[in-house]
Amino acid sequence: MDELTAVVDASATRFYLDTSLLMWLIRLGAAARAEFLGWCQGRMVKVPVWAAHELHHHLVANTVVANVKTVVSETQKKIDEFTRLASERADERICRLRGYSGRASFVSEVEQTFAKIRDFANVIADDTGFGDAAGQVIDFINAHLLDSDIAPITAKLGEVGDFRYGHRMPPGFHDKKPENRYGDVIMWEEILADIAAAQLADPVDVIFISRDEKTDWVSTAPMVMLDDKATKPNRDRNLDVTLAHPLLVHEFKARSNSGRVYILQPGFLASLVDYTARKSGAPNDTANWLAAAHRPDLLPKLAGSGLGEAATRNAATDAAPPAAQVADAGMAALTLRDIMGSDVSADVTAYGQALTIDQEALIRAQQDGLTAGTIAPVKFGRLLAELSLSGRSEIPALILAIVEGLKHHLPSQSMNELVLGIASTAYFDKYSHLLKRPREELRATVLSLEADARYRPAFSRLRDFLDEATAELPYTPGSGRQKVKFKLDAIDGGSGRRTLRDVRIADQPVLVDAVPQTSKRNLSNLLSKRPADGCSGKEIRMLVADEYFIPPDLLSDELDGKKYTWMPDAGLALLDTTSDGGLSALAEEEDTNGE
Repeated sequence: MDELTAVVDASATRFYLDTSLLMWLIRLGAAARAEFLGWCQGRMVKVPVWAAHELHHHLVANTVVANVKTVVSETQKKIDEFTRLASERADERICRLRGYSGRASFVSEVEQTFAKIRDFANVIADDTGFGDAAGQVIDFINAHLLDSDIAPITAKLGEVGDFRYGHRMPPGFHDKKPENRYGDVIMWEEILADIAAAQLADPVDVIFISRDEKTDWVSTAPMVMLDDKATKPNRDRNLDVTLAHPLLVHEFKARSNSGRVYILQPGFLASLVDYTARKSGAPNDTANWLAAAHRPDLLPKLAGSGLGEAATRNAATDAAPPAAQVADAGMAALTLRDIMGSDVSADVTAYGQALTIDQEALIRAQQDGLTAGTIAPVKFGRLLAELSLSGRSEIPALILAIVEGLKHHLPSQSMNELVLGIASTAYFDKYSHLLKRPREELRATVLSLEADARYRPAFSRLRDFLDEATAELPYTPGSGRQKVKFKLDAIDGGSGRRTLRDVRIADQPVLVDAVPQTSKRNLSNLLSKRPADGCSGKEIRMLVADEYFIPPDLLSDELDGKKYTWMPDAGLALLDTTSDGGLSALAEEEDTNGE
């Protein structure tokens, strides 16, 4: 890093840009592109004529836009295939073991992710700024173009090109396209000719900036050491040790009588610039360029403290968006009767009587009315919730996807009203009476929506409703996602197994004795396991979260890896909003509706 830093900062160093880099600049975001082009100013940056020629071909053929849209389309198809597979494969027990409150929660999150990917794809595939981006790059090329005479280079390649490639002489011997087989060699010859024409008194180093990953330009380690273990290199994680191909280094030295040649990816170059700035304390203008060149999960390892702090500030801003703050005032005017009084029975009936092929059209029509302002957001939220309660198994998995899709078309106030319509239905009946037990059909939906900071105003208002109704709950939505006390007490039974004797939530005991083995509240039936099979602490945690409407991440996972068994007549208390602490010890009571 120190060697390259010195080379990059040397005023005599010459930089040459590959076609792949120029194409990348066009599809790059405006801020990142501006940072790269700004960094080039004041440096000896040149564009080979052949690179400009290749870019011209790609612009005429519209390759840059086409490539982006192809990747987006293929990704969407794969995500769609994955979503279908997830719905087929999702199993209640496995979902709980893997950290979800159940099958419904898992499928809902997958559907929500699919909806997000679709929105992401619309952003990525939008080529509105393509013309301006191409224009900026073309202007830059015209200002930095080499004045190479291509004719003698191509004539020479007619004689030696086959020999070079036949004997695997870099660069470019991996290129298979017959119409541009020697493109890399032409650029290489242009670089050598430029150095020779300059008649430099002192040796200079050359850096070729390219996104080409083929090993006909670079030499890369076949294995790298990571934590004292050998592993295959992964360029995307910056574990590749890449240097210019040794024969290129030799040829450059012999033919130019100059310094050393380096091949750098734009992402590695950004890391170098960032490294230099942090080391010297100089201003660093590579945040967007660095972020665009690497996977997001790598940035904390690569970025300086300034960028890390900026990301933290951005995350804090996202957690409490101004639009949500504005929505707080509007939510205060909504009463519980306004919400639960929205009559959607006719719409629920119409959906149930429609053919499967027409049901999607009905929901779409409702969404269109919502965005057009002819349907109240609260009413649409109530409709989605009531469809879930009516036994329409496809709706719970779709609600999150529908909400995700609408957020780009509705203001924050409307989105919060819609979410409040859904969430209120989980805790209150149509007469605005508190349910003894919240609707389990809406559990996964409500908890997923509450985790989104954009809907904080909706859940703050829901909490007002629950407080006014004196609801007792182990976890109250809208309470700021505070950790919920969770404790398992067991007797050591040997062989690494422990027999549960107490399970507590917020100091309330939820494990009940003498529960008939035929009861749905019996622990064996809830876990779908026999006591002799045992289970993990994680399975118990996920079951407790599922049964008592608690986000799983708010329960301590300290005991997830422990093994437990239980007495055959052990069971769990019922969630009961009318009992102290929100729990009823009457485990034999099977009133799941609470009405």
